[in-house]
Amino acid sequence: MNQPKIYLYGSLRCIHCENAKKWLKDNGFNYEYMDVDKLENINTVKSYNVNVIPFILIKYPNGTEKHFVGFKEDDLLKTLT
Repeated sequence: MNQPKIYLYGSLRCIHCENAKKWLKDNGFNYEYMDVDKLENINTVKSYNVNVIPFILIKYPNGTEKHFVGFKEDDLLKTLT
């Protein structure tokens, strides 16, 4: 089965972003970290009408997406397992 791609948009200055990174790693989920200090990454977050980090975007092989604003362990676990 193809796994979804997980993108974590955050900042090194954001404790919730660091917690989300640690949680994803500790739970065995591969993800790509997208630093919002880079203009193209903050523009992606804004394209979802979001201005809060962490912003977690999950892209499924079938083209659908799901996203989370903030770090919500329980919701992520339900979605990713």
